[in-house]
Amino acid sequence: MNVRHAGAAALVSMFVLVTSVGAARAMRTDTPTARDLPVSSVSCPQQQPSNSPEGTTVALPGGAYRASLFPTPLALTLPGGGWWGGQWKTGSTGCRIGEYGIGRKPFYGWVALRRGADPEQHRGSILIMTSYAVTPSVAGVISLLLSNDRGVSYRPPVPVKAAGLSGRALEGGVDALHHQFFAFTKPGAAAGAHADGVDLPRGALFRILVLDAHGKTVVVYLSSGSLPAARFPTFLTSADRVLAAARFPRG
Repeated sequence: MNVRHAGAAALVSMFVLVTSVGAARAMRTDTPTARDLPVSSVSCPQQQPSNSPEGTTVALPGGAYRASLFPTPLALTLPGGGWWGGQWKTGSTGCRIGEYGIGRKPFYGWVALRRGADPEQHRGSILIMTSYAVTPSVAGVISLLLSNDRGVSYRPPVPVKAAGLSGRALEGGVDALHHQFFAFTKPGAAAGAHADGVDLPRGALFRILVLDAHGKTVVVYLSSGSLPAARFPTFLTSADRVLAAARFPRG
C-alpha cells in the first residue's frame, strides 16, 4: 500500500468535498429571493357602474414574486416581461379606500397580473382573491357564482388543477351591459360596497378557477379585457403558464 498516495488522495477528496459544499452554499446565497409585489393603489373608473376594486398595476420584470398582503402564502414566477401587477387589501368600503379608509370586515386580499398597464384596456388579466376570514367550500363558491347568473352565460363547471391545487372551473361570457361576480357574498346582502365584487363589461370572456388552498378557497378570475374573442385562447395559454408555476405553500 502506498501511504503517501493514499494520503494525497484523501486530501484531494477532502478539498473536493469542501469546495462542493462551498459552491452549494454560494449557489444558495446567489439565488435571487422573491420580490414582494408592489402594493397597489385602488381606483374606481367613473364609467365603472359599481364599486368593485380595480388595482393600479406596475410593470413587472420576469422573476420570482410573493404577495405579503395576501391572506394565504402565494408564490409567483413570471416567465418574462410584458406583465403589470400589484397587490392590495379591501374592506367594507370596497375601492373607496381613498375617501373612507379600508372600512370594516369582511377583508379581502387581491393580486392582479395584467397584459397592459391600463385597467380599462388591458389585453387579458389574472385576478386572484380570497377572504381573510373563513371561506366557503369550493362547491359553495361555485353555487353562489351560478346563482347570480343574470346577464352572464355559464358553461357547466368542470374539474381543474392549477398552481398545484385542485378545484372547479367556470367559463362563459357577459351578455348584459356589465356583470358583477360575487364569490363570497350574496348580491344585495353584503355590507358596504360589496368588497368581493368583480365587474366585467359586456362582451367579456372569462374563466373562473375556484381552488382549495389547504382549506382556504381561492378564486382566480381570468378575463379577456380588450382582446377580441379569437385572441382570448392565446392569453389563456400564457396565463396557464403563470398559474402552473404559482404555488400556495402551507402557512
